[in-house]
Amino acid sequence: MNKTPIKITHVIIALTLIIVGVVGAVTPYSFNWLSTTFFGSASLLIIFGYRQFKGMMKPMERPFFGDWQCYYYCRSLSKGE
Repeated sequence: MNKTPIKITHVIIALTLIIVGVVGAVTPYSFNWLSTTFFGSASLLIIFGYRQFKGMMKPMERPFFGDWQCYYYCRSLSKGE
């Protein structure tokens, strides 16, 4: 991925969106889980732009996925689940 310059105004807007998302998540509405997802994604889109956001949201590659499965299995064993 290429380096993207981050502007302070974008960070302030993104933090505001994240706060709105968290407040929306704790309210007793039926779509409160969607609030955090939507506003978090919107803040990433504002800060990094569409091209970088698309690169972040692409599927993981196979070797990393295998490591993730091993980590999840070991975590489950340590917790006794």
